[in-house]
Amino acid sequence: MLTFIFNIPLIIIFFVAGIFLLRGKGGWLIAGWNTMNEQQRAMYNKKALHKFIGWLMIAVSASMVLLSVGEYFENSILIVTAAVIMCVLPIGAVIFINKSPRFRNKEKSE
Repeated sequence: MLTFIFNIPLIIIFFVAGIFLLRGKGGWLIAGWNTMNEQQRAMYNKKALHKFIGWLMIAVSASMVLLSVGEYFENSILIVTAAVIMCVLPIGAVIFINKSPRFRNKEKSE
């Protein structure tokens, strides 16, 4: 029960951060965005990147809900499913962002 109560603020934080990014704000929440100079940032489609990361944050918060429900009801299938989602989703997202032309500005990257 204690982990269930501990997870609620984390779920809210991740969900709010996702909404914040979906609105096009909060680039500072994206790892590495602040370390880029303006020339490097110009190579990326900021709007598409923020939107994608926003949906990723919401998906991670949903998997945290699944994890909390699994812990509350002591259902190991839900716990394992949520853990796999929370591990695979961000790794897949990083690979997708780096490989997809969707997040690159066509006129700036050439």
